[in-house]
Amino acid sequence: MNTLSKPYMKKITAILLIVSGIVLYGSSVHAQTTDVTQEEIQEMMENRSLIVVQQETETIGSPYLYEGFRTGRVTLHNGRQTEELSMNFNIYENRVEYADNSTILAIPSEGIQQFTFTSNGESLTFKKGFSASGLDPDEFVLVLSEGDVTALYKYEKNFQEAVATYGTAVQRDEYIDNTRFYTHSNGETDRMRRVNERNLIRALNSHQDEMRSFFESQNLNPDSPQDLRRFFNHYNQLAG
Repeated sequence: MNTLSKPYMKKITAILLIVSGIVLYGSSVHAQTTDVTQEEIQEMMENRSLIVVQQETETIGSPYLYEGFRTGRVTLHNGRQTEELSMNFNIYENRVEYADNSTILAIPSEGIQQFTFTSNGESLTFKKGFSASGLDPDEFVLVLSEGDVTALYKYEKNFQEAVATYGTAVQRDEYIDNTRFYTHSNGETDRMRRVNERNLIRALNSHQDEMRSFFESQNLNPDSPQDLRRFFNHYNQLAG
């Protein structure tokens, strides 16, 4: 499975949504260095409500990044990091959900600084705080590379309700996948509408000739987030 390019699916029948609490949790824990346990996360919450998700029509696609939950950690608003969690990213709701026995707990965006998936030998970090066309500061984006030019990859899920399936009378809800690519440099975040070699080179502050040679010699595909990561990692090493 291509973990950088395909959002996957998981149906959840009930979610315990943590509506607040992490942001309100006292700053006294900030100096503590131990990992936050699942029990502590729940103790930090002040308000909880049970959301029962009822699907009356068949659904195509999913709001989630992965088909199943993966190992990861969350850095909370107060700077503390959780212990390893079995978690997933609900792209449509812009929140992290993690499994606690048979219950799925959801941490809203305002309670999180960043989160990282660490399974399958990869480390994929999502952050927020960037603002540009089609990107709000509270929306999480995958950080492909950080440095002189930071490369950002945004997963999107659009929901269409009760879509008629061609040739049948069945109506199905559907999640539509989309992605956007951004660069962040000198305090500014810009969306790259056409991700191609020319625009990638133009987004750099230096080493354009070297990076053009690198792009062509490595036969990089600008539609591949893995290749975008390679491109910007190489550039940021050169830019130092």
